[in-house]
Amino acid sequence: MKLLFALLALNSTLMVAQPARSIPPEMRPLQMLEGNWHTAGGFVEFRFTAANTKMVCRVSPDRRAETGRDAMTIRLENGLVLADFFELKAPVIHYRMVESSARILRFEEVGKAGKSARSIIYKREDAGTQISFEFRTGDRLTDSGVLSGAVRLLPLSE
Repeated sequence: MKLLFALLALNSTLMVAQPARSIPPEMRPLQMLEGNWHTAGGFVEFRFTAANTKMVCRVSPDRRAETGRDAMTIRLENGLVLADFFELKAPVIHYRMVESSARILRFEEVGKAGKSARSIIYKREDAGTQISFEFRTGDRLTDSGVLSGAVRLLPLSE
C-alpha cells in the first residue's frame, strides 16, 4: 500500500513538473486539427513541432506515420499563419490563413484571387469528434471529406 501511495505521489509530481505548452496565439486555432484522424483514404496526422511554431500534416494509408508523406506544413511567419501544400505531381501551393475561429479554419492561396484561387476549409463538427474539409478552386469544390476519431499525439521534435 505504501508503494502505491509513493507511485501516485511520484506520478503527480511528474505531472506538475512538466512545462505547459506555449502555443503562439496565432497558432492556437490549429489545435482543433491536432491528432491522428481517420479518413476514407487512410489517415491524416496533424502534429505541432516541439517549438509549437509549426504544424506538420502527414497522410498515410495506415496509422504508422513512417509509411506516410508530408502533405502540408503550417507555420507562423511575421505574425501570419502560412501553409505549404505538397501535391504529388504539382508544384507546392502556398496558402495564408484568412479565417480562424473555434469551429472554422480557412486558408486561401497566396498571390491569386478570383476563379483560379484555391482554398482549404476545415470545419469542426460534433463537438470536435469530426472535422469536415473542402478543397476549392474559386467557387468549384474539387475535393471534400471528413476526418474522424482523432487520437491525440505528442509534439514532434524539431
